[in-house]
Amino acid sequence: MNIRASLHDAIHTLLNLPLNPELPIWIDAICINQEDDEEKAVQVSRMGDIYRTAHQVLAWLGPSGQDSDLAMDSLETLSKALPPIFTPPQFSQLEALCLPKRDSPVWSALGHLFRRTWFGRLWTFQEAVLASDLLIICGRKTISRKILVTVTKELKRLSLNVLCVQNQPQMEIHEDGFYALEVVNFVRRALNEEIELEFPDLLEFARAKVCSDPRDRVFAMLGMAERVSRTGYRLHIRRNPPKTLSRPTSIAQRPA
Repeated sequence: MNIRASLHDAIHTLLNLPLNPELPIWIDAICINQEDDEEKAVQVSRMGDIYRTAHQVLAWLGPSGQDSDLAMDSLETLSKALPPIFTPPQFSQLEALCLPKRDSPVWSALGHLFRRTWFGRLWTFQEAVLASDLLIICGRKTISRKILVTVTKELKRLSLNVLCVQNQPQMEIHEDGFYALEVVNFVRRALNEEIELEFPDLLEFARAKVCSDPRDRVFAMLGMAERVSRTGYRLHIRRNPPKTLSRPTSIAQRPA
C-alpha cells in the first residue's frame, strides 16, 4: 500500500506516544479503499459517527519546524495568562502581564503554527468539530483542543494575534488557523446546544476549506448536519460527474 509522506510521519510519531495499546487506531486513508467508489460512499457517510464515538481523535499538524516546538510549549502558559486580562494591553505592558515581549520569537512561532495546512483542510474540520476528545500533535509535542481554542480566542479578543502575523505574508482565509478554530468553536457550540444548523450554512463554512474533490464539501458536511443525516440521505460518488452539475447538493440523494 502506498501512503503519503505526511501519514508515514504521523504513524511513526504515534508509535512514540503513550496510547492505549488495547484500542484500535482508525485512519481513513488506510481503512477506506480509496480506489473503490462504492466503499467510499458507504464509509464516508459513517465518518461523522466514527469521530463522534472515538475514544480520542488525533490531529496531525505535521513534523516540527519553524519553531513549532516553541509554539506548542507556549500554549498552555498562554491559556492561563490571557483570560484574566480584561482589555487589550499596550505592547509595553506584555512582560508585566507575564506574556512574551513584543519581539519574542514565541509570537512568530505561533504565527507559523496557525498557518499549518491542517487548519485549512476540509476533512480535518469535521474531525475538529465532532471529536469528543481531540489531541493535536505537531512533531513530538501535543496539546488539547481546549487549550488551543482558548489561546486563539483570547489572542483575538485582546488583539494580540497581530503579533503572530507581523512580518509574515497576509493570510488567505484557508491559511488562517485563528478563523478556522473560531468556526470550529461556533459549530461545536451549536451542535452541543442542539441548535439545528441549516445545511447551506455548513456548506458556506466548507467553501473556505481545501479539498481535492469539490464534491467532498457535501460529503464532509453531511456528517455534521444532524437533521439531514437523520433523514436517510444516500451518497453517490462518481468519478466523472456530469458537466451540468452546478450545485453540490444535487449529489446527495434521499431515498423515496
